[in-house]
Amino acid sequence: MLPGMRATPPKRPPPTLAYQSQQSSLTNITVGNTYSFASVGIGTAAADRLVIAAVRIQGGAEIDTVTIGGVTATLAAIDFDTGIYYALVPTGTTATITVLVKTATSTSCSVGVYTLTGYINAVPYDAGNISNAASHTVLSSTWNVPLDGVLVGVSGRTGTGTVTWSGASEDYDTVVETNCGRSGAQLLQTNLPAATVTIGTTYSAAATFGKIVCAVWR
Repeated sequence: MLPGMRATPPKRPPPTLAYQSQQSSLTNITVGNTYSFASVGIGTAAADRLVIAAVRIQGGAEIDTVTIGGVTATLAAIDFDTGIYYALVPTGTTATITVLVKTATSTSCSVGVYTLTGYINAVPYDAGNISNAASHTVLSSTWNVPLDGVLVGVSGRTGTGTVTWSGASEDYDTVVETNCGRSGAQLLQTNLPAATVTIGTTYSAAATFGKIVCAVWR
């Protein structure tokens, strides 16, 4: 190194995002009551472990609050009955996840569970949602993803058939109750420059009330 030059600090490694499981319940839960998923695997304990819950309920109900391992989760982004929540849960390998219902009786619930470690900031870099109540087969929007950023997405719809994601890798696609599908996906922007990324879903059959909710971390 030449005199007067400063050493370049080492590049911080990218965060580690891991899909854990998808939990579901086909139970009617009334306003003010909760879905509860016990002993959900949340990976290896770590001081900075965020547990991310991609939640979808049904029946005209609205998500009120979510807890993960007894910790009240922070809302990243929501569209009424479809949302992404996260909480710092540094200890344990399993946790109970609860979803409190408001507005109307929920007829089912699903939760996609992810863990995130090695991030720079627990607060999402970007987050938001898009929806279409009319009949459609394609839905998409853009999110800002930084260098080495990660994205978690959840999709809900009223309709049959399957979902194909674009811009993100699908983790699950399930119909918990008749005519009500939900799906989750992730994106790892490892060693790729910051970009405005289009995330979309294509349905194999026309659907209504389609939604995508995404959150980005670095």
